[in-house]
Amino acid sequence: PLTLADMQAVQSDTLSLLAAEIVPMARSALVGARLVRSLAGYLTDGRLERIVRLMEDWDLRMERDRVAPVAFQALLHFFARQTVGDDLGIFFEPVLDSSPVYIMKFTLLAARDPNQALIAQGKQRAMLDALVETANFLEGRYGAVDSGFTWADAHATHFESESLPEFDGGRVATDGAEGCVNVSEGRFFDGSLPAARHVSRGGAIYRMTATFDPDGTPRAFINMPRGTSGEPGNEFYDNRTADWLEDRYTLLRFTRADVDLGTHSSATLAP
Repeated sequence: PLTLADMQAVQSDTLSLLAAEIVPMARSALVGARLVRSLAGYLTDGRLERIVRLMEDWDLRMERDRVAPVAFQALLHFFARQTVGDDLGIFFEPVLDSSPVYIMKFTLLAARDPNQALIAQGKQRAMLDALVETANFLEGRYGAVDSGFTWADAHATHFESESLPEFDGGRVATDGAEGCVNVSEGRFFDGSLPAARHVSRGGAIYRMTATFDPDGTPRAFINMPRGTSGEPGNEFYDNRTADWLEDRYTLLRFTRADVDLGTHSSATLAP
């Protein structure tokens, strides 16, 4: 039988199905470079093997303390541009900005095609070129291709308010990405160059799991960022974000006894 804990784990699942498909493609491209003379030059760049090994040793989870998600996110986007960027032309960047996972679907479809009809240079060369771009990006930004950085350094969620700056909640490093149940998509490119940070402005901001007690009473638990007060400076304005980050759930109070037990303060409002 499924438990509440099982369902809560599903909602917080950071496994990247995109990585499960892209990482083997990267290894296949390096293997192919040993077999195809025109690709052999890529093997002189030892950084490519280190990046692929980093991703192969990874559990494919887009989590803050992992190193590999940074390399994978870069590789995914460079490969997408190498694969379908020329076919989509001027539409590539606007669509990628609007819905990154939409572009990734096109990328995977193009890469799966045995005829490689959309990949002029061939899938292996496109992947190898993307690996070179990834190596240059990682080395330029972090000084190394497989250490010295984590997903927390690259990815954050921004609780922004464009119209009312006093309500801007700032940025916090978060788990998740495109292609996860714990979705947290953002822009990798800023124009043609990688953005300063991969920032999500949306995602799973309200999770609930529920069951029933033996007597039929509903029992639900919630997980959400920010707080229950809309007033900056109030102690309940941003008190729930830490629990949201760490996937800690709180009882949603249905019964009178639960409500009374959880009451912090009360007041009667005059008409």
